Amino acid sequence: MHPAQTLSTLLWRERELLDRLTYRLETEQLLISSGHTRWIGFATEEVAAAVAAVRDAALETQASASALAGLWGLPDDAGLPALVGAAPEDGPWREVLTGHLEALTAQASEVELLRDANAKLLRAATRDVQETLAQAAPQQGPTGAGYDAAGHAARPASPHFLDQRS
Repeated sequence: MHPAQTLSTLLWRERELLDRLTYRLETEQLLISSGHTRWIGFATEEVAAAVAAVRDAALETQASASALAGLWGLPDDAGLPALVGAAPEDGPWREVLTGHLEALTAQASEVELLRDANAKLLRAATRDVQETLAQAAPQQGPTGAGYDAAGHAARPASPHFLDQRS
């Protein structure tokens, strides 16, 4: 198989994985937004697994791009934009690689927006939980000590100082 064909196949795989990551981020966002927090942990684990899969695919893609770069007279670390520029004008590869570059750029932007929105929603949800817990905390008794686990008024943690000057 021609190195350009191998690269194109790997780029398709990376695009599919980015679609799955987008799906998982949207699922996570829906769970957070709806208040169904029971499954957020699972959703976050799935997002992390999807990110790892994209990272692994990107490494494989980079290795393939490096092989193609050598064939087209570019440095080994040439990225996709450089490969597009170096692709022969008389074949299909310039158009094929341009299509991959445009799609990957759009997908990466979408993933970044979703990631940032989810992080913002998670921070807001964490704040809401903390405020709710603070409001639900046991009320302090007249001594300010609160209550122990059995429901009895607890002694204050700090000693009281009495004015003994009289």
